[in-house]
Amino acid sequence: MSRWEFMSQLEKLLLYVPIQEREEALQYYNDYFEDAGPENEQEVIASLGSPEKVAENIKRDIHQSNYGAEPDRVEPGKEMVEYHPIPEIIEEPMKNMQKSNMPGWLKIVILICAAPILIGIFGGLFGAVMGIIGGVLGVLFAGIFSFGIIGIVCPIVSVILVLAGIGISFVNVLAGLCVIGVGLLCMALGVLGICLEVQLVGKWVPALVKAIAKGVCKFFQKLKRRN
Repeated sequence: MSRWEFMSQLEKLLLYVPIQEREEALQYYNDYFEDAGPENEQEVIASLGSPEKVAENIKRDIHQSNYGAEPDRVEPGKEMVEYHPIPEIIEEPMKNMQKSNMPGWLKIVILICAAPILIGIFGGLFGAVMGIIGGVLGVLFAGIFSFGIIGIVCPIVSVILVLAGIGISFVNVLAGLCVIGVGLLCMALGVLGICLEVQLVGKWVPALVKAIAKGVCKFFQKLKRRN
């Protein structure tokens, strides 16, 4: 704490002290700091204690000096005013404002009335999310099935067409070559189907499953943190 912070807090704490006494007290401690010098500022603060302690001592001295005096002998403006620190004056209304005046039974009634709406909203969101997930999984499984069929059937058809094309070549070379070309094209489609099948089963499906599991875990973690 610096000298400026110490004196600023002390001035706030002496807000309800009569002006003359407050100015004299502040002047006294300012002079005290001046006499000690800037290099001894922290030592002075440590010896004086907290600003609250100094303020209480000042108010106690003023109170004792006026204790037992007759009303007509007490100078105007020196009547003691009970001190209430500013933070307490500010915080007390805030605490009262933060406290809810709503009775417990009314909260239960509102919760019961709002429950169907909340259930409907969350149910709709859950259904939409599950529908999207189900659609994506359906497309993936359809692709797996289709590419699997292509990868199995096309190579078999390719072998049959190539053998048939070789036989036809003995009768008509051009027709035989065309049949062989179609057979090779079927073979290429079969290889492509097998490659796509491997990609789906080996990479895309596990990645999607991990992403869905991660999203579900994050969702439930957020629910736990809110609760």
